[in-house]
Amino acid sequence: MAIAQAEVLWRPEDDYRVKPTLEEGDVYRPDILAVIDAAVDSLSIDLRELNLDIHDHPEIKYEERYVHNAHLYFEACKPLQT
Repeated sequence: MAIAQAEVLWRPEDDYRVKPTLEEGDVYRPDILAVIDAAVDSLSIDLRELNLDIHDHPEIKYEERYVHNAHLYFEACKPLQT
């Protein structure tokens, strides 16, 4: 059963804790999503700090040097394990 695009969109009034109903198959793999969720959860505090740091240093004219360097530093300190 396919899900219509309009059913997947997020709106500000939506409850972010409610996930769309999907059927298991080649695309939807709960085991893989569990690994992704765990990885994101483990980096949540660090990602929030990175987000706030970038937000505190706005850059304009498509010259995001600070963001680039902050992201590289983050990646060097917190490499993703494959």
